[in-house]
Amino acid sequence: MSLESASASDRSSNNGEQGNASEIDNSTDYYNYDDDDVWSYYETTYSEDERIEKCLKEKREKEKEEARQTELERGKEFQEYYENNKDKENSIFNLKGINFIRFTSKRIKFSFQPCRVARLVCKRVMFFISLRYRKGSWLIKRDSIPANYKRRIYSLFYTNGSFRFDDESIPYGIVEIWRILKTWAKSEDQFRKLKYQRYKAGEDVYIDTDDEDLFLSDTEIEELHRKREIIWNRMLPPDSEVPSRLRTRRQTRHERSVLSSTSESLDF
Repeated sequence: MSLESASASDRSSNNGEQGNASEIDNSTDYYNYDDDDVWSYYETTYSEDERIEKCLKEKREKEKEEARQTELERGKEFQEYYENNKDKENSIFNLKGINFIRFTSKRIKFSFQPCRVARLVCKRVMFFISLRYRKGSWLIKRDSIPANYKRRIYSLFYTNGSFRFDDESIPYGIVEIWRILKTWAKSEDQFRKLKYQRYKAGEDVYIDTDDEDLFLSDTEIEELHRKREIIWNRMLPPDSEVPSRLRTRRQTRHERSVLSSTSESLDF
């Protein structure tokens, strides 16, 4: 090996060592940051988190404001719909038997009186239905409809895995409810009619208070109750067979009646 080649190799080896040393120095500089750099890193990260939180907060407030404005507009639309349709003959507000208690953008409540669409239904019978608005759809919140008709009405609002009625279609939903309840009223009318016919023919021996109000006069009702009371008294066992506890109760009631009659005679 010549001296020139040896010196060249020495120079190259020295350059390589210097290059490696510089790489090591550069790599160690990455770890040799001071405390100011550390705080700068955390401050930057914290500031970024603050900006994200601020952005999310502004977005939530904007969504709330948009929802509030939308609800105000819906409220105005429902009020206008009521004012424009309350006097129309064919509107939902004039359906026979329907009486609206509340009609707002958040809640709709109405009653149905079957006796207004069928003759042989007791006037005391009345159904209430309350609807509420939630996430773009109208749902049944509470009701007092007949148990055997609940499924028909509830199936109107939820079909094929989705809710059916929104603000535009809810009037049609109310009409559908009215038609179903009107069907119940017609069925009840026929039931009461046939039941009283069986009672008159002696096939049925008992009629309830609704039947009494529909078919009997006040005098007939009093006479019917008097006969029932006589029959019930006959069904009671004699005093000798009544337990002592029941005899004591009867004696107490008798004593009270005697005292009350005595006091009335004294007052007179």
